[in-house]
Amino acid sequence: MADLHLNLSDDLKSRLQRRASESGYATVEQFAHDLLKASTDEELIDDDVEALLVARLNDPRPGIEFTPQFKQQFLDEIQGRRRSRGA
Repeated sequence: MADLHLNLSDDLKSRLQRRASESGYATVEQFAHDLLKASTDEELIDDDVEALLVARLNDPRPGIEFTPQFKQQFLDEIQGRRRSRGA
C-alpha cells in the first residue's frame, strides 16, 4: 500500500475533521481514504439503475417507509460500521 501526503490549510483540515466526525469516522485519514475510494469506484450507468428499479418493482416484499426513525436507525448503523472498520 502506498502513502499519500497532503498539505492542507488549517481551515480545510478543521472542516475535514468535522465532516469525518459527523460521518462516524475515527480519523480524517479514514474519511479521506473512503472518500477517495468512492470517487474512483465505477459508477452505475443508467441501464444498471433501470435494471435495479425494475427488479424492485417486481419484488414481492413490501416497500420501506422512510420515516425519521428509519433514517436515524440507518445512519446509526452506517456510523457504527465505519467506527468498527477504524478499530
